[in-house]
Parts: sequence; C-alpha cells; structure tokens
Amino acid sequence: MMTNEKSLEISVLNFFNRVIKNYNLYLFVAILFFVISKWNALFLPYFWDEAWSYIPAIDEMIQKIPCLIPNCIDPELYRGHPLFFYFLSSFWAKIFENSLFALHSFALLVSILTIVSFFRVSKLFIDKKYALLIAVLLMLQEVFFVQSTFLLPEILITLLTLEAFYAYQKKEYIYFLLTASLLGITKESGIIILGVFALYHLINCILRRKRNILSYIWIGMPFIPITIFFLYQSYILGWFFFPLHTGMIDLSWWSVETKIDIIASFLFVKQGRWGLWVLLGGALLGRILFLRITKSKIGFTKNERGFLLFSVLFFVFYCAFSAANFLMLRYLLCLFPFILLFFSLLFSKLLPISFKTLIPMSLLIPFFIWSNYQNSFNSWIDDASINGLDMIKVHKETIEFIEKQKWYDKHINTHFLMWYNLTKPPLGYLSSTQIFENVEYDVEVKPSTDIVIISRIELKDKEHNRVKDDPSFELIKRVENKKAWCEIFMRQ
Repeated sequence: MMTNEKSLEISVLNFFNRVIKNYNLYLFVAILFFVISKWNALFLPYFWDEAWSYIPAIDEMIQKIPCLIPNCIDPELYRGHPLFFYFLSSFWAKIFENSLFALHSFALLVSILTIVSFFRVSKLFIDKKYALLIAVLLMLQEVFFVQSTFLLPEILITLLTLEAFYAYQKKEYIYFLLTASLLGITKESGIIILGVFALYHLINCILRRKRNILSYIWIGMPFIPITIFFLYQSYILGWFFFPLHTGMIDLSWWSVETKIDIIASFLFVKQGRWGLWVLLGGALLGRILFLRITKSKIGFTKNERGFLLFSVLFFVFYCAFSAANFLMLRYLLCLFPFILLFFSLLFSKLLPISFKTLIPMSLLIPFFIWSNYQNSFNSWIDDASINGLDMIKVHKETIEFIEKQKWYDKHINTHFLMWYNLTKPPLGYLSSTQIFENVEYDVEVKPSTDIVIISRIELKDKEHNRVKDDPSFELIKRVENKKAWCEIFMRQ
C-alpha cells in the first residue's frame, strides 16, 4: 500500500515537473492573454493605409478571384506591389466572409504564427526561458501590438523572414526556397531581405571554401518568382515599380540622415524601448568589465556566429533601404525579432541563465505594459502607435453622430482619411451603405461649406485656427479619447 502511494506521489511530482518545464504551455497562455487583449480590435473599422490602400484592392480581388498576376486588379489599387498578401487576404475572405472580424482575425492569426515562429527560432540559440521571455517582449512592443490586427503585410513579412531563416539554419532547403520565394512576392522590401540571405550564404560559402558552383547558385532561386512578376508587370504596364513610389526615393544627404535618426530613435528609444536597452546595456557592460578583470573568455558556436552575422547584415541593409525610400515606421517591424534575439544571445552568454538574471529581464514585461499605457497619452498618432486605435474609435463615434443628424445632403469639408471614411462603406465606419455625397477634402473652406470636420490626425493648424476664429462657424461637437480628438463645426 505504501509503495502504491509513493508511486502515485512520484507520478504526480513528475507531472508537475513536466508542466513547470513546459514552455510551450507558457507561450500558449501568453498568446491567449494576447488574443483576449486584442479581441475588441477585431471589430474596429479599417484605418490609414489599410483603409485607403489595401482594403480597396482586396475588395476588388474578392469580387473577382484571388490572383498573383500583375494587372489582375486595377494597378492603381495595388500600386504595383507584389500580390501574395492581397491573394491570401482575399482567399481568406472567400472562405469565411468579407467582414471586419474575419479579415482582422486573419491578421491576428498571422501575428500569432509570427510569435510562435520567433519562439522556435530563438530556441535554436538561447535557453527556452529566454526564448519565452523575448517572445512575450515582442508581443508587448507597441508597434507589434497595434499592427497585429491591421490588414497590412508587415507582420507577414516578419513571419516569412523568420521561417526562411529557421529553414536555412536547419538545412531544410526546400522549405527555405518556399518561404523565401513567398517573401519576395509579398512586398518590395522582401527583395532586400532575399539579398541579405544571398549575401549571408555567399559569405558562408567563401568561409567554408565551397567549390561546387551549385552551392552558390541555388540561393538565387527565390528571386525567380518576383523577377517574373516585375518583368511581366513592365511588359503590360510599362513600369517595374509604381511610378509614384519611385518618385519618393530621395538619396539626398539631408533626407537620408533625417530618416536614419528617425529609424534609430524608433528602434532603440521610442515606445519605452530605451528601458530595454538600458537594462541590457548595463548588464552587458558590467559583465564585460568583469570578464576583462578576471581575463575570462566567452565563446560562440558556429551557428551563433552565423546568426550574429545575419542580424548585422539584415539591420544594415534594411535600414539603408528604409532611409533611401519613403518611410513608415511599421516598415521596420521585421527587424524587431532579430534585434531582440541578437541582444538576448549576448545577454545569455555574458549572464548565464539563472533565477537571478531572469528577475531583471522579467521586469521588462510590466515595464512595457506601463510604457504602452503611458504612450497612449502622447500626441503621436499613426498605425504604429497605440493612439491610432483611439483615433479609430474617435472617427467611428464622430461618424455615428453625423449619421444621426442625417447630414447626407450637407456640404462637408474635411481631411483625406475622414473623406474616405464618409464615402466608403466597406471601411466599417458607416452604419449602412448610404454615403455622404458632398464631401471635399484638403481644400479651403468655401462659402457653400455647411460642415467642417477636423481631426488630430492630418491636422493643419492654420486651417483649424481659421475655422475656430471664423464667427460664421460654431463648434457643435468634440469627440475625444486621450490624445485623439475630432471637432465638428457647423455654419450658422
């Protein structure tokens, strides 16, 4: 009897030990909390680029057929971009439905897969405890948290980059060719990442003194699908890349320097990231000094050195590409997993995993939660900021008020995004298919203007002050949510 009781006790203890060491379970719980925190965002209307650029193109593809061939939908809608993201989104809507919840759920699914992929890649180089921690830290990056339900391609690019890197490291070359090829046909920035993979592979071949020519050539195969896409696009449309986009390339020193400052600030300072680098930097500096004093050495495996090299190449070339082109901060999202893993690898080497080292690292979790809350009171509003979600709610409430007033025949003056919201039912702001017919944007107020709508986003102070100071207009409604606001003026 005692033997049976002891065996049961050992079995229970073994079970709890397995549960305690099951970091996949911890990751699942963290993702569950992440999904719960994002649930309401699944029902929010579309915003910014997803509203005026991606949704119209995806809607047209839904009405026709999901496709990957240039000119299968209006080029003005997809703006010359490779079509894999549009294809996936429209295919998802065909299977389920074309609704806010369905398409935002697709975006959230891609985000969850990205978190899982990052955890899987991280375990190749660092202890599972660190891998779990930085996976949670990725979820808490404000730009990732906000973008995780936006129907935009940046998180898909991040996922495909991580999966391609994992496949390369594990020598799963067929899977690498698949994921890298899909990366290339997702967006133009994917071509830069393919170039980084090619350069990284070339360096590896040279260092390993490989003489087989096929060892050098096969890495170029993922370029084939995107090359065919742009060649065919040039053949039927007369241009490789969308002319408006190429016109935004600015290689002047002032422009490049300004963008480099913006990139560095966003990656290492903004949205609370200064706390991450202060903690990691302080720990690394202290450990380096200790190693110098004790004359100890730390070593990196071949795979670890390979990751560090890839990360440096990726960071340098992608930032250079971003500095030369039109820059939106969300474009930098794919760098975050590699930056987090890069410093975590150094941290784990200098401070071997233990309960004492996990405590300060774990404090980063409540720090970023607090930081995201504090950032909601900052004035910066776009689709990489938590304030962007507040702006969506403000715009939604503003349009609900206008609909109740039944101002469908009124002459309305407003800004670009609000014009789109008032005239495009698929975006989710209007309660019905009835639109506001007489809406102008980005023009001066006319004598015939009845209503002026001004938002914190796309704000023109001069125009705002002119309307406020005009005695013929009265402020009849102000909708406000933290730093996001919208004002409605009516002619008396």
